[in-house]
Amino acid sequence: MKRIAFSLLLLVSALLVVTSGCDKVKDLASFDVRTNLPDYKFTIDSATVSPALKMGGTEVLLGYFPAVVNIDSVFSHYGVDKADIENSSFTMVQLTIQSPEGVTFDWLSSARIVVASSPTLAGGVQVAHTATFSSGSSTITFIVDETGINNMITNGVFYVGIYGILSGPLPVQTVGLALQSQIVYTVNPL
Repeated sequence: MKRIAFSLLLLVSALLVVTSGCDKVKDLASFDVRTNLPDYKFTIDSATVSPALKMGGTEVLLGYFPAVVNIDSVFSHYGVDKADIENSSFTMVQLTIQSPEGVTFDWLSSARIVVASSPTLAGGVQVAHTATFSSGSSTITFIVDETGINNMITNGVFYVGIYGILSGPLPVQTVGLALQSQIVYTVNPL
Protein backbone atom coordinates (compact mmCIF):
# COMPACT_ATOMS: atom_id res chain seq x y z
CA MET A 1 0.00 0.00 0.00
CA LYS A 2 2.86 2.38 0.86
CA ARG A 3 4.38 1.60 -2.52
CA ILE A 4 1.16 2.60 -4.37
CA ALA A 5 0.87 5.83 -2.37
CA PHE A 6 4.54 6.63 -3.03
CA SER A 7 4.11 5.90 -6.77
CA LEU A 8 1.02 8.10 -6.91
CA LEU A 9 2.85 10.91 -5.10
CA LEU A 10 5.77 10.57 -7.51
CA LEU A 11 3.41 10.71 -10.51
CA VAL A 12 1.61 13.83 -9.21
CA SER A 13 4.96 15.51 -8.51
CA ALA A 14 6.19 14.71 -12.01
CA LEU A 15 3.00 16.15 -13.55
CA LEU A 16 3.39 19.35 -11.53
CA VAL A 17 7.00 19.74 -12.69
CA VAL A 18 6.04 19.13 -16.33
CA THR A 19 3.12 21.58 -16.32
CA SER A 20 5.08 24.30 -14.53
CA GLY A 21 7.92 23.63 -16.97
CA CYS A 22 5.53 24.15 -19.89
CA ASP A 23 4.56 27.56 -18.52
CA LYS A 24 8.22 28.49 -18.21
CA VAL A 25 8.89 27.36 -21.78
CA LYS A 26 5.88 29.37 -22.96
CA ASP A 27 7.19 32.43 -21.09
CA LEU A 28 10.61 31.96 -22.66
CA ALA A 29 9.11 31.61 -26.14
CA SER A 30 6.94 34.74 -25.86
CA PHE A 31 8.29 38.06 -27.11
CA ASP A 32 7.22 41.69 -27.36
CA VAL A 33 6.71 43.48 -30.65
CA ARG A 34 6.88 47.27 -30.76
CA THR A 35 5.32 48.87 -33.84
CA ASN A 36 5.15 52.48 -34.96
CA LEU A 37 1.84 53.05 -36.67
CA PRO A 38 2.12 55.14 -39.85
CA ASP A 39 1.82 58.87 -39.19
CA TYR A 40 -1.72 60.03 -39.75
CA LYS A 41 -1.73 63.44 -41.46
CA PHE A 42 -4.97 65.35 -41.64
CA THR A 43 -6.39 68.87 -41.68
CA ILE A 44 -9.11 70.51 -39.67
CA ASP A 45 -11.11 73.41 -41.01
CA SER A 46 -12.35 76.26 -38.81
CA ALA A 47 -15.80 76.12 -40.44
CA THR A 48 -16.14 72.47 -39.43
CA VAL A 49 -15.11 72.84 -35.78
CA SER A 50 -16.45 76.31 -34.99
CA PRO A 51 -20.02 75.08 -34.20
CA ALA A 52 -18.53 73.19 -31.22
CA LEU A 53 -17.28 76.50 -29.83
CA LYS A 54 -20.79 77.91 -29.82
CA MET A 55 -21.92 74.94 -27.72
CA GLY A 56 -19.22 75.60 -25.14
CA GLY A 57 -17.10 72.67 -24.02
CA THR A 58 -18.53 70.23 -26.54
CA GLU A 59 -16.16 67.54 -27.68
CA VAL A 60 -15.57 67.39 -31.42
CA LEU A 61 -14.04 64.66 -33.59
CA LEU A 62 -10.91 66.24 -35.05
CA GLY A 63 -10.01 63.26 -37.24
CA TYR A 64 -9.94 59.48 -37.49
CA PHE A 65 -8.16 56.81 -39.48
CA PRO A 66 -7.90 53.05 -39.89
CA ALA A 67 -4.81 51.44 -38.38
CA VAL A 68 -3.59 48.19 -39.90
CA VAL A 69 -1.41 45.68 -38.04
CA ASN A 70 -0.43 42.81 -40.31
CA ILE A 71 -0.19 40.05 -37.70
CA ASP A 72 0.52 37.39 -40.34
CA SER A 73 3.64 39.23 -41.50
CA VAL A 74 4.78 39.63 -37.88
CA PHE A 75 4.30 35.90 -37.29
CA SER A 76 6.13 35.11 -40.53
CA HIS A 77 9.01 37.45 -39.65
CA TYR A 78 9.53 35.65 -36.35
CA GLY A 79 8.90 32.15 -37.75
CA VAL A 80 5.66 31.63 -35.84
CA ASP A 81 2.69 29.76 -37.33
CA LYS A 82 0.09 30.51 -34.64
CA ALA A 83 0.16 32.60 -31.51
CA ASP A 84 -1.91 34.44 -28.94
CA ILE A 85 -1.65 38.22 -28.68
CA GLU A 86 -1.50 39.61 -25.14
CA ASN A 87 -0.63 42.80 -23.26
CA SER A 88 -1.28 45.06 -26.25
CA SER A 89 -1.50 48.78 -25.70
CA PHE A 90 -0.35 52.13 -26.98
CA THR A 91 3.05 53.22 -25.67
CA MET A 92 3.29 56.67 -27.28
CA VAL A 93 0.90 59.15 -28.88
CA GLN A 94 1.89 62.61 -30.08
CA LEU A 95 -0.01 65.24 -32.07
CA THR A 96 1.93 67.90 -33.97
CA ILE A 97 0.84 70.95 -35.95
CA GLN A 98 2.55 70.72 -39.33
CA SER A 99 1.11 73.77 -41.03
CA PRO A 100 0.98 76.67 -41.14
CA GLU A 101 4.25 77.40 -39.40
CA GLY A 102 3.96 79.24 -36.10
CA VAL A 103 0.45 78.00 -35.23
CA THR A 104 0.09 76.57 -31.72
CA PHE A 105 -2.50 74.54 -29.81
CA ASP A 106 -3.75 77.57 -27.88
CA TRP A 107 -7.21 76.90 -29.39
CA LEU A 108 -7.42 73.41 -27.80
CA SER A 109 -8.18 72.84 -24.09
CA SER A 110 -7.98 69.02 -24.07
CA ALA A 111 -7.85 66.01 -26.35
CA ARG A 112 -8.14 62.25 -26.16
CA ILE A 113 -7.51 59.26 -28.41
CA VAL A 114 -10.15 56.55 -28.82
CA VAL A 115 -9.81 53.23 -30.66
CA ALA A 116 -12.60 50.97 -31.88
CA SER A 117 -13.14 48.00 -34.14
CA SER A 118 -15.86 49.94 -35.98
CA PRO A 119 -15.22 52.78 -38.45
CA THR A 120 -17.99 54.74 -36.70
CA LEU A 121 -15.89 54.52 -33.49
CA ALA A 122 -18.95 53.05 -31.74
CA GLY A 123 -17.98 51.19 -28.59
CA GLY A 124 -14.53 52.76 -28.66
CA VAL A 125 -12.17 52.84 -25.70
CA GLN A 126 -9.92 55.69 -24.67
CA VAL A 127 -6.22 54.85 -24.97
CA ALA A 128 -4.63 58.27 -24.35
CA HIS A 129 -5.52 61.75 -23.09
CA THR A 130 -3.91 65.12 -22.60
CA ALA A 131 -2.87 66.70 -19.37
CA THR A 132 -2.33 70.43 -19.20
CA PHE A 133 -0.06 71.50 -22.01
CA SER A 134 1.95 74.68 -22.30
CA SER A 135 0.62 77.74 -24.01
CA GLY A 136 2.42 78.16 -27.31
CA SER A 137 2.93 74.41 -27.85
CA SER A 138 2.87 73.05 -31.39
CA THR A 139 3.25 69.44 -30.19
CA ILE A 140 1.21 67.59 -27.60
CA THR A 141 2.49 64.39 -26.01
CA PHE A 142 -0.44 62.39 -24.68
CA ILE A 143 -0.61 60.47 -21.42
CA VAL A 144 -1.09 56.85 -22.45
CA ASP A 145 -3.84 54.99 -20.58
CA GLU A 146 -3.29 51.35 -19.69
CA THR A 147 -6.05 50.16 -21.98
CA GLY A 148 -5.67 46.72 -23.57
CA ILE A 149 -6.45 46.42 -27.27
CA ASN A 150 -5.75 42.69 -27.81
CA ASN A 151 -8.85 41.97 -29.89
CA MET A 152 -8.19 44.93 -32.18
CA ILE A 153 -4.59 43.86 -32.80
CA THR A 154 -5.72 40.29 -33.45
CA ASN A 155 -8.34 41.51 -35.97
CA GLY A 156 -5.60 43.35 -37.87
CA VAL A 157 -7.59 46.57 -38.45
CA PHE A 158 -8.89 49.05 -35.93
CA TYR A 159 -9.90 52.71 -36.04
CA VAL A 160 -8.28 55.59 -34.19
CA GLY A 161 -10.26 58.74 -33.39
CA ILE A 162 -8.87 62.05 -32.15
CA TYR A 163 -11.35 64.02 -30.06
CA GLY A 164 -10.84 67.51 -28.69
CA ILE A 165 -12.49 70.27 -26.71
CA LEU A 166 -11.79 73.70 -28.17
CA SER A 167 -10.91 76.66 -25.98
CA GLY A 168 -11.11 79.18 -28.80
CA PRO A 169 -11.36 79.53 -32.58
CA LEU A 170 -8.70 78.17 -34.90
CA PRO A 171 -6.24 80.98 -35.62
CA VAL A 172 -6.33 80.22 -39.35
CA GLN A 173 -8.82 78.69 -41.78
CA THR A 174 -7.08 75.28 -41.99
CA VAL A 175 -4.60 73.59 -39.65
CA GLY A 176 -2.50 70.61 -40.80
CA LEU A 177 -1.84 68.01 -38.12
CA ALA A 178 0.07 64.73 -37.79
CA LEU A 179 -0.55 62.00 -35.22
CA GLN A 180 2.38 59.75 -34.38
CA SER A 181 1.76 56.63 -32.30
CA GLN A 182 3.35 53.38 -31.21
CA ILE A 183 1.86 50.13 -29.93
CA VAL A 184 3.39 47.14 -28.19
CA TYR A 185 2.05 43.60 -27.82
CA THR A 186 3.28 40.24 -26.60
CA VAL A 187 3.26 37.28 -28.98
CA ASN A 188 2.89 33.89 -27.32
CA PRO A 189 3.55 31.11 -29.85
CA LEU A 190 1.13 28.19 -29.57
